[in-house]
Amino acid sequence: MAGRQGGIGSRSLQFRLSVWLVAAIVAVAALGAVYAYGSAYDEAIELQDDQLREVATLVSSSPRATALQPVVAADETGEADPRISIGQLSVDGHGLPSQLRGLPPMLDGGFHTLALGGVEWRVFVVVTARTRLAVAQRTAVRDDVAHDGALRALVPFLVLIPVLLIMVGAIVRRVFKPLRALAAEVDARTDVDVGAIPDAGLPSEIQPLVRAINRLLGRVDRAMATQGRFIADAAHELRSPMAALTLQVELLGNTDMPEKAHRRVETLADGLRRARALLDQLLTLARMRQTPPPGQAITRVGHVLRTVIADHIALADSKRIDLGVVGDPDVDVPMDEADLSTVLRNLVDNALRYTPPGGRVDLVVRPAGNRICLSVEDTGPGIPAAIHDQVFAPFYRVANDSGGSGLGLSIVKAIVDRYGATITIGDRADGTSVTVEFSQAHGVA
Repeated sequence: MAGRQGGIGSRSLQFRLSVWLVAAIVAVAALGAVYAYGSAYDEAIELQDDQLREVATLVSSSPRATALQPVVAADETGEADPRISIGQLSVDGHGLPSQLRGLPPMLDGGFHTLALGGVEWRVFVVVTARTRLAVAQRTAVRDDVAHDGALRALVPFLVLIPVLLIMVGAIVRRVFKPLRALAAEVDARTDVDVGAIPDAGLPSEIQPLVRAINRLLGRVDRAMATQGRFIADAAHELRSPMAALTLQVELLGNTDMPEKAHRRVETLADGLRRARALLDQLLTLARMRQTPPPGQAITRVGHVLRTVIADHIALADSKRIDLGVVGDPDVDVPMDEADLSTVLRNLVDNALRYTPPGGRVDLVVRPAGNRICLSVEDTGPGIPAAIHDQVFAPFYRVANDSGGSGLGLSIVKAIVDRYGATITIGDRADGTSVTVEFSQAHGVA
C-alpha cells in the first residue's frame, strides 16, 4: 500500500480505505465478541440450572427419596466435591449436608440464590407430597464453568479477526494494483513521450481522470509539434540565406585585401560555419522529436564507426589526439543507420572538442549477453556528477570556449529515447565516458 513513492502516506486513498475497513472490522468484531461472550455465559448458566432441575427431578422420583441421606457429589478421583449437594429440608437440618445447614426448612419450590456461611449457592427446591428436596451448587463453580465456556466461544473471533485483517490488506492492495501499474507505466515514459495512456482494465472510477489526462497530453503534444515545426521551418528558411552568405564570404576571401581584412573575413566565415552547424542541429533535433523511429531497424556498428572516424580524423590529427576503436565492432544494434551515425558523430565531436591536445578518444564496443554497449571514452577534463542530467538539456554547455552549440547531447538523448535505449555519463580516472546501451541487441557476427 503506497500512498507516496516508497511508503504509505496519510493522504493516500489506499491508506484511508485500509484504516476505515480495519476500524470497522475491529468495532464490529468487538461488539460481536461481547454479544457472543454474554450469550455463551447465559446459556452455560441456564444449562447448569437445567442440570440441577434434572437431578432434583430424578432424585425426587425415586421410591427411596424419603430416606435419602445427605449427598455430596464426587469428583473424578472419587473424593468429595461439594460443587453439587443434595439433601432434604427439615426443621432440625439433619437431612442436609453440613455446608447447606441453615437453609430455611420451608423454602419455596424453584430456584433460589442464597448465601450460607459466606458462600453463595444456587439452590433448586422440589416439593412433593412426601418430601421437600434441595439440590444446590456453589455459584462460584457455576460462574467458572460459564466463564470458561464463554471464552471458548470467543476463540473463533480471536483467530478469524487477524486473518480477516490480513485478507483486507491483500484485497485492498490487489484492488489498487492497476493504479500502481499505471503510475509505473507513466513514470517510465520519457519527456517526449506524450501518447495517450491506455485505460483498458482500469477501474471505472479512474477512467474519467485518465481520459482527462489523455486530453491534456493531446494538447501538450500538439503544442510541442507546433513548436517543433516552427523551429524546423525557421531553421529551414535560414539555411538558404546562410548558404548565400557563406558563398559571398568565400568569394570575398579570395579577393585581394589587406591581411587584417582577411583575418576578419576568416572570423566571419567561422561564425557562419557555426551558425550553419547550429541550424543543421536544430533541424535534426526537431526531426527526432516529431517522427517515430523506423520499425525493425538493424545497423552494423562497424560500418558506421569507420565512417565517423574518417570524418573526424582530420580534427583528431590537428590536436594530436589518438582516435580509435576498442572491441569488436562487427555487431548489430536495433537503430537506423542514419540515427546511429548522428549519435556517434555528436559524441565523438564532443569528445574531440573537450579533450586537450595529445589525449585519447576511444570508441568502445562491449557485447554483454543480449545487450550491446557503445561508449565514447576520452581523457578530457570530465563532467561533474552534479550536472550529468543537465548536460542533456538544449543549449547547455559545460565550457563556453569549446566552440559547440550545446545541442549535441540533446540530439543524442532524443534519438536514444526514440529507440528505447539508455544513455549514461560515467567518470573515469583519466576522463569521461558516455555509454549508449541497447537492451535488445542482436547477434554478434
